[in-house]
Amino acid sequence: MKISRLLNSIILFSSFLFLPCNAFAQEQQPVGPFEFEISAGLTMPLGGYHGGSNHVGALIGMEGRYNFANLPISVGGLLDLTTAVHEYPMVSSTNFYEQSNRTLSLAVVADYNFNRGRSVGVFAGGGIGYAFNDCVGDVRFNSAGSSMAFIHRCGVELFNWVRITLSSHISRHGYNNASFSIGLCLGGMPKAY
Repeated sequence: MKISRLLNSIILFSSFLFLPCNAFAQEQQPVGPFEFEISAGLTMPLGGYHGGSNHVGALIGMEGRYNFANLPISVGGLLDLTTAVHEYPMVSSTNFYEQSNRTLSLAVVADYNFNRGRSVGVFAGGGIGYAFNDCVGDVRFNSAGSSMAFIHRCGVELFNWVRITLSSHISRHGYNNASFSIGLCLGGMPKAY
């Protein structure tokens, strides 16, 4: 009974989220079909890992996207490297071990673009793919391997060439992270009417 009520609430809430889509869809401007982005940013691990403390890591990535002409949707492929840095105290010292759990993700992504082609556009989307997990630095808990990768993201595109993105990369315990990145886009510029 409670699950169906929760499910109904989620569906109702989700439908309200998409009500403004029609208003924004009228604001779309035609853009070039292909674009390429390179990005860099900072990450923070989501959740703990063997009692260590979480620290800021790095993200680098690149993505190619196809912009549908009559829809405010773009799809593409993403290749990025993220890190989840965990720190552990040494037993008889004031120093620390720093283990960096890095994830190389190869994913298919899609975004819904609000106000695409204008000087300020908002996007939200996600992706699914494959993650190659590895440990570097002072390895205390080796858990290298591979897993599925789930990516959730939203952000702002400024002047059709700068993208500021907040995202989460979910792959496996100790490697999950939230990130903030800035990307530079080539292509996908607005077309003249």
